[in-house]
Amino acid sequence: MKKLLLCFIVLCFVGNSSISYAHIKRKVDSFDNSIRFVSYNDIDIINHIGLKKIYFSDGGIKYNIFLSSNASDKDDMYSKKDVEIKTDADISKVKVVDATITRFIYSADIIDSKVELSPELVEKIKNANKISVRFYKENGMANTINLSDKVVAEWKQVINTEK
Repeated sequence: MKKLLLCFIVLCFVGNSSISYAHIKRKVDSFDNSIRFVSYNDIDIINHIGLKKIYFSDGGIKYNIFLSSNASDKDDMYSKKDVEIKTDADISKVKVVDATITRFIYSADIIDSKVELSPELVEKIKNANKISVRFYKENGMANTINLSDKVVAEWKQVINTEK
C-alpha cells in the first residue's frame, strides 16, 4: 500500500511538470524555398508555446514566438495588447502580429497568438539564463509562462541553428 501511494505521488509530480515534451523540427517550404526551425513545447496552463526561426530564400531571417490554447468563450481570446518577454531581469514589450480563434462544434475552441522578435530581443534571449513570457487575454487576465531551463536551452539551439 505504501509503495502504491509513493508511486502515485511520484506520478503526480512528474505529471505536473510544466513541460511534457519538447523538440525541434526543420521544415523546407518548396513554394518559396524558405527553411523553418521550430521549437514546439507543451505547457500546463496553456497548450503550446514555441519559437520559430525562418530563413527566407532572399537571405532574410525572422523569429516568432507563438502560443496556442483551448478556449471556452471570446473572453479567453488573446488580445492584441503587447506581449511582455522577460530575459533575466530585463522586460521587453513586443507587438502581437496575429491573434485568432478557431471554433469547433464538437470540441474546445483553439486560440492562437503570435509575435515577431527584433534582432535585439533575439540576442537577449540567446544570452539569457531565465525567460518568462506574458500573453494577455481579452478578459484582462494574463498567462505568464516561466520557461524551463530545457526550453531556454532549446530556444538558444534554434537561434544558433544554421540552414
